[in-house]
Amino acid sequence: MGLEITQRGDVTLATSICSSDGFPEGISVGMYLVDGLLIDAGATRMADESGDFWRAGNVNQVVITHQHDDHAGGCRWIQDNLHVPIYLHPASVEEAGSVVVHPKYGNDIWGVLQPYTALPMPPTITTASGKYTFEAIDSPGHHPYHIALYERKQKWLFSGDLYLGTKMFFCYKDENIKQLISTLEKLLMLDFDTVFCAHAGFVENGKIRLQKKLDYLKNLQIQVNELRAQGLNDRDITAELFPFDFPFGEVSGGDWSPFNIIRTI
Repeated sequence: MGLEITQRGDVTLATSICSSDGFPEGISVGMYLVDGLLIDAGATRMADESGDFWRAGNVNQVVITHQHDDHAGGCRWIQDNLHVPIYLHPASVEEAGSVVVHPKYGNDIWGVLQPYTALPMPPTITTASGKYTFEAIDSPGHHPYHIALYERKQKWLFSGDLYLGTKMFFCYKDENIKQLISTLEKLLMLDFDTVFCAHAGFVENGKIRLQKKLDYLKNLQIQVNELRAQGLNDRDITAELFPFDFPFGEVSGGDWSPFNIIRTI
């Protein structure tokens, strides 16, 4: 698999491609390191190869943007080997410490997520040298308990999985697009330039890109409401607006699907 390291000033991005026989093209999974603060910990399958990266970067605290397999997978390794605090949305702390049975396709792609001990995310977190202070922003949509991190002086927004791209053609069963629209509206009130996305990497002109995503979703919402007013149900609307084959929808048993966008928008 291997980690690809990209540096942008004091921010280091480490990415890897996680794949399986059922999903050979794979998914890029990323984590960020800023002055000893690790933002997201990748997938379980990445943990062993990430150990040297974490040690070399002197990781001394961790923030997980949300409790998904490809963001929290390295936490157990970090807990067992680095013994540093791991912060998570308060509503997800109990789940993080529990054994949760995940679908086989997810285990094949990301590895089996192991329980770990998390601490409730405080309102702000400052890096070890005192150079950077991040504000934790409650930002549901992609996940009910999602955190974005905002560094006001640097105009940085670490967005977890809120961006991904300016358009959406499918989403996970836990996502709620109405919530995501509200979250994007809230985030766009902040003053930021660069978005740091867990899967799209460094996003220049991040505020413009995030606005484009919001515009796309709001326009889609209008189309869906018009079709509902004509009497179409959400399955019919999905077929009308997303008329394409989506093999991963079958592989995931519908966990990932365009229908999940329509039913929650």
